[in-house]
Amino acid sequence: GLKAARFWHPSFYGALGYAWLTSSTLRTAMTRYQRYLRILTEGAELTLEDDDENLNVILNYREFSQQQPTRTDSFFSYTTEMCRANAGDGFNPASVSLKHPAPSCAAEFYAYFRCPVDFNAAENRMQIRLEDVDRQLPGSNPNLAQLNDQVMIKYLANLDKSDIINRVKAA
Repeated sequence: GLKAARFWHPSFYGALGYAWLTSSTLRTAMTRYQRYLRILTEGAELTLEDDDENLNVILNYREFSQQQPTRTDSFFSYTTEMCRANAGDGFNPASVSLKHPAPSCAAEFYAYFRCPVDFNAAENRMQIRLEDVDRQLPGSNPNLAQLNDQVMIKYLANLDKSDIINRVKAA
């Protein structure tokens, strides 16, 4: 799962990848990720929670979805890679917690994330320092971000005809 991030490209996520890159802050990017994750998968959802020091990015799998360690590892490695694409290679999460046991290659997790990694955790969580998550990003482009948001809203409206909210936004 960690090795998948080496091959990440914004186009893999379509409009979401490009909206991510044009977000004003990592918080804005994470909010988009949370809102539009359904474009990528219906098997998981993100919860974003602030505490005194961090934004907590919590990955929850839906009942019907199979939780596999490699899937969780690739999600958090992609997310870290996306943050580094926006905030620079010096970005490191404050911590990463994974529900699965430590693999034999646990050292690779510490080397990749460059932060404490907790295995056998109660939930799948990445913490990002508030000063990192709210820092203005150099690639911010509100016009391009809005255009990509509109593409995703239209896509979701077409995906689910009963989703009145996104159908109205698309119109």
